[in-house]
Amino acid sequence: DTGIGMTPDQLARMFQAFSQADASTTRKFGGTGLGLAISKQLVEMMGGSIWVESELGRGSTFTFLAPFGKHTLDGQARAGSDGKASLAGCRTLIVDDRDGFSATAREYLDLLGCRAETCRRSEALGRLREATHGRDPFRLVLVDLSPPEPEIFALSRAIATDPAITPNVRVCCTESPLRGENRLKEFGFAAAMQKPVTPALLQETLVAALTAAG
Repeated sequence: DTGIGMTPDQLARMFQAFSQADASTTRKFGGTGLGLAISKQLVEMMGGSIWVESELGRGSTFTFLAPFGKHTLDGQARAGSDGKASLAGCRTLIVDDRDGFSATAREYLDLLGCRAETCRRSEALGRLREATHGRDPFRLVLVDLSPPEPEIFALSRAIATDPAITPNVRVCCTESPLRGENRLKEFGFAAAMQKPVTPALLQETLVAALTAAG
């Protein structure tokens, strides 16, 4: 907070309910005095702590610490009695002309145990053909469909019909949902995910798509 800052006396009561640094009726700064009190309760409920450092006329810095468990992705699990496909070692190509999405998707796929690689749209057909020729084809193709430009749909159809490319499962990622299963099939996609994509959503969608493909 780059505002007016606080004195030591004001700091001492900053996290009390209905308490403001400036309690006068003509104050220019401050709210109801409940926000920080609620923040303190929430942080302490999570087993953490919250505090403030301030200098009058210079502003304030609020900090909190809280413990969070690390989420473990089950990407290494093999197909079991439930018949679900495994992502472990699955070679995956991320097709994207924007580095932000591909970098995040690759990080998530690595966590899931996939062998992930990235390329531009113009490179996709060549990369897929090379992989087939090298007898290490891509099993999954993840395509960023934002914005949903016509050439992306044409690329998906080209991948599906190219005899030099081993059949693969294509999944698209969109900023808004593609309505209807028929539209997905029309564009050659087995499934779609809406942004923002999380590791859990990515795992669930890819496993379901691979399982359905057999």
